[in-house]
Amino acid sequence: MFGDGLSALAAIQENPPAVALFDVAMPVMRGDEALREIQRVGPSVPVVIMTAGTEPQRFLHLGATAVLPKPFELTELLAVIDAVCASPGKFQEVALADTPTRRPYASR
Repeated sequence: MFGDGLSALAAIQENPPAVALFDVAMPVMRGDEALREIQRVGPSVPVVIMTAGTEPQRFLHLGATAVLPKPFELTELLAVIDAVCASPGKFQEVALADTPTRRPYASR
């Protein structure tokens, strides 16, 4: 866990994780900026963006694997991480909190 996007980006480049989680509203480098940088310099890491914003498709167009709307429960976050790690190239939407209206947005 890192306090800002720039530190997280440096750590990802040094030791790529199975999945990276970014909040859009991070200090120093926002989550969408970190996503763009990962896309530019590599490595290929699935990225989940967490946001309270109303335009999740924007992050999918930038290359996010999934977008998780805030607020969310820990179980919802874990379900998305499990789904992305199980099949990073073929991530499908995961129902959140057994409610059809609560779904993460997925790029695949």
